[in-house]
Amino acid sequence: MRQHLKDQLEPAHNWLENTPLIRALFSQAFEYQHYQRLLLAMKNVFCQVEQHLLTYQAEFELTGLDDFIGRNQKCARLTADLERVQQLTQEKIECPVMPGITSIRDFSAAVGALYVLEGSSQGARQIAPRLQKKLGADVPMSFYVGEGDSENAKKWEWFCQWLDQVEIDPHEAILAGVEVFVRLRQQLVEVENATA
Repeated sequence: MRQHLKDQLEPAHNWLENTPLIRALFSQAFEYQHYQRLLLAMKNVFCQVEQHLLTYQAEFELTGLDDFIGRNQKCARLTADLERVQQLTQEKIECPVMPGITSIRDFSAAVGALYVLEGSSQGARQIAPRLQKKLGADVPMSFYVGEGDSENAKKWEWFCQWLDQVEIDPHEAILAGVEVFVRLRQQLVEVENATA
C-alpha cells in the first residue's frame, strides 16, 4: 500500500513543490518573511487535517497504531514556530484559512491524509539544514526537527510497516492525499499575497 500511495501521490507532490514559495526555499532569496508565510500555510492546512484525524483515533488504535494520532504534534510545532518567527520579525501576516478538507470521510481517507502529514516529516529532515544556513542557527524550526533524525526515521519506518498491513480502500486514501496537497498549494498561493 505504501508504494502504491507514493506512486499515485507523486504528481500532486511535484505540483506542490513547483509553487513559488517552495521554490524560494531552494534559492538564495529565502528570508524570514518567506519562512513565516510557509509556516502559516502549513499550519492552516495541517491543523485542519489533524482535527479530522482525531475523529478516527479509535480506528487507528484498533488497527495497531496505538496513540499515534494523539501524539502527533505537527500542528502544535508549526504554531509554536510561527509565533516565534512573528516575535523575531515583529510582523504578523494574516491570511484566511481555506475551506475545510472535504475528502476525509472515512478511515481509508484518514490514512491517505496521514500519509501526507507523516511524509512531510521526511522532507523536513532535508529542509532543516537549509533553513539554518539561510536564516541562522537559531531559526525556530521545531516542526522541521521533530523528535530528531533517529526518532523521526524510526517513526516513519514503523508507520510504513503499519501501512503495508492495514486494509483500506486505496481510492479513498489517494483522494484524501491529493486533496491535502491541493489545499496546501492553494494556501501557499494565498499567503504569498497576504500582507502584514
